Amino acid sequence: MLILLIALPLLTGLAAALPFPSRRGRLTFLLTMQIIETALVVWTLVSGRSYATNIWHLTESLTIAMKLDGVAAVFSALTAVAWLLALIYSVEYMSHSQNEARFYVFLFLSEGMLLGTALSADFVSMYVFYELTSLCSMPLVLHELTHDAVTGAMKYLYYSIGGAFFVLFGIVVLYTNTSTLDFAPGGTLIAGQHTGLELLAVFWASVQRRACSPCTTGSPQPTRWPPPPPAPCCRASSPRRASSVSSGYCTSSPAPPCCVAHGSRQPVWCWHWERCS
Repeated sequence: MLILLIALPLLTGLAAALPFPSRRGRLTFLLTMQIIETALVVWTLVSGRSYATNIWHLTESLTIAMKLDGVAAVFSALTAVAWLLALIYSVEYMSHSQNEARFYVFLFLSEGMLLGTALSADFVSMYVFYELTSLCSMPLVLHELTHDAVTGAMKYLYYSIGGAFFVLFGIVVLYTNTSTLDFAPGGTLIAGQHTGLELLAVFWASVQRRACSPCTTGSPQPTRWPPPPPAPCCRASSPRRASSVSSGYCTSSPAPPCCVAHGSRQPVWCWHWERCS
């Protein structure tokens, strides 16, 4: 059951790259699969049953495993509902965007990896799925392929790599002191037998991850608020040097004059201005 919850969005994302007869057909397929995924996740939340499964044994004590309990069910349901709302919103938002299929591929891949993070049974599983979530969500920041998008994606990647090293360090120290990485009620640290380095490393990694989330990294720089007052309207009178104009510059175009932004240092000739009545 847990493998199905993760595999369904992954397979849907791969299927989104296939050619469809029309955009309507692709969106209908994606919305249908996301509604099914959301229904499955909500059903696991309502049923109250617990599931556990092992995917891969790294060593005798380290595994990639998943476990569904009450907390994991809540976060899985939040993820599925959020992706359903995002998909509905993207129908209009992505209507004029290029490479729409690529966007939906990585949108569903990131959902599958984020569900894996929510369903992780131990620290190693959460680490693996969280890193895969970062890798699958980076193309969403890069999607427009503009200068700002590329810069934001590279910052996102650098911060993710830095945070990954801090988390890995915390995992090593934690495993050295506890000999287990399983999630357990009350935690696994024993008082007096840890240095606090693992907690500091994980905390600093979470701060880095928050700073490099797609919501903050790929967004444009904030503008000054309130904005500066507009330059006064201009009326042709007599030519004067731009340095003598104190509050706004005007081009020498005779009609209609156009005010230039404040702070311009260009030595242009302009008409002496008066406030418009």
